Amino acid sequence: MFWTEEDVQPAVNAAIEEFGPTGRMVHNSGVMNIGIGTREFGKIWYGDTDRDTLAAKCVSLGQKIQQKVYIVDSDFNFVECI
Repeated sequence: MFWTEEDVQPAVNAAIEEFGPTGRMVHNSGVMNIGIGTREFGKIWYGDTDRDTLAAKCVSLGQKIQQKVYIVDSDFNFVECI
């Protein structure tokens, strides 16, 4: 199935609410650079985020968009976001 911008944009907006602006760069220890995605929409967010709050943010995002949220690596492998 092909998704339109109107289908995907609400998930992108919710990811930005949870994780901050796309492409966010933070220079701290305890920060990791990741991509966030769903199997349906692919990568919907990328940037730096705090390791300590990653799991809670993923759960919250998944509830908002009613989809399972994954960390997406550079090869587009989906890893559970916990």
